[in-house]
Amino acid sequence: MQVMELKKFYKSLLLLGVPIALQNLIINGLNFLDTVMIGRLGGIEIAAVGLANQVFFVFIVILFGIVSGTSVFTAQYWGDKNIRDFNKATAMGLIFTVVPTLVMFGFAFLVPEQVMGLFTHDRELVVLASKYLRIASFSYLFTGAAFLYESVMKSAGKVRFPLYVSIVAFGANTLFNYLLIFGKMGLPAMGVEGAALATVLSRIIESALVLGLVFGKQLPGAVHKDSFKIIDKIFMTRFVRIVGPVILNEIVWVVGVTLYMMVYGRMNAQAVTVVSITITVERLLQSLYFGIGGATAIMIGNTLGRRDKELAHLNGGRLLKISFLAGVVLGLLITLLAPVIILPFNIAGDTAALTIKTIRIMGLLVAARSYNITMVTGVLRAGGDTTYCLMLDLIGVWLVALPLGTVAGLWLKLPVHWVYLAFFSEEVFKMVIGTFRFRSRKWINVLTDSGETGVPTVEA
Repeated sequence: MQVMELKKFYKSLLLLGVPIALQNLIINGLNFLDTVMIGRLGGIEIAAVGLANQVFFVFIVILFGIVSGTSVFTAQYWGDKNIRDFNKATAMGLIFTVVPTLVMFGFAFLVPEQVMGLFTHDRELVVLASKYLRIASFSYLFTGAAFLYESVMKSAGKVRFPLYVSIVAFGANTLFNYLLIFGKMGLPAMGVEGAALATVLSRIIESALVLGLVFGKQLPGAVHKDSFKIIDKIFMTRFVRIVGPVILNEIVWVVGVTLYMMVYGRMNAQAVTVVSITITVERLLQSLYFGIGGATAIMIGNTLGRRDKELAHLNGGRLLKISFLAGVVLGLLITLLAPVIILPFNIAGDTAALTIKTIRIMGLLVAARSYNITMVTGVLRAGGDTTYCLMLDLIGVWLVALPLGTVAGLWLKLPVHWVYLAFFSEEVFKMVIGTFRFRSRKWINVLTDSGETGVPTVEA
């Protein structure tokens, strides 16, 4: 029986984790390729786009809070085969995406120079980054619903569809980048503004494909007006109680991480370039553990939807071990190959040397980040333990990492790689404290135990 259960566990992990990892690899590969192409223009262009993309990063993390919180419900409802409430939760998620979309678009489009001025006092950087940001802001309008529906499809085990969409979006963005950055096929060479326009065009294509798949195939989550009408006060209260801390969690985290970038921006333009490249590399290579983390959220959520608390805890422990070991292997490769990894970025001298050192520090500590992604966004959050996750990030970012990194960068004026290490301290803190929470089992909550009966309309 144990052997059969283990086979089922690994089969589920592979079926869910591989497509999610591949999708993340494609998305982050797109960012990597963007940075490489822009790197052909020069180091200041890399820094400018890196700073401008911090605004989108803030936006996407807030959306991730909404999407991740919604998935706590959709994953458990799918395990319970309750499609009526599955769609109701999706409708609530859509409502929650409207405000951040309009607010972030408004700031990025109307006052880009003021926004970029928060990150750096370098006037050349501000002007260049603002040009990119104003154009790229239109991509925000096509991000929220597509992002939510991709997550909803994953909750229902439809992990291949988001992967296919990402492949098309990657191809489109690469082509548009090539044509618009460098001015090919008779088009003007637009530089960083061309990269921004390419982002907008590919986002429109991605959004159209996602919505076309969901509503064309009538997949779970294809909500209609009836799904909005059945949202009652009791459900809304439960939704806000679980999802609210997740959204606040992501806001707390991303504002803190944005302040990290402000510290780098006040050090010098070289520090921004080094960190922009390091972050780009990490996001490309972290696709593996994001695949494990994404699969964890679905597996744990579906299992708790079936009310099997013991199996949820058992599988959570297995997945944490797997994510840590995957991080160790990946980290060793990053550390060894750092000089090769930076070759496409067109940097040399001190900038190249500092980037190699920073990437190696990231590689040595990536196992902790891999473990935390699985623990926080996978295990604890899938169990509905969202308030604890909020406190974990609040303390880790604001009371541990931010003071240490600010002192290292602005007071002690240490080299950028040591400042990066100081900011990484949040991961060590979360790994230690989060493990105690996992072992306590207090994170396990069955959200489908609300007295409502399931309404199965499709087979899982």
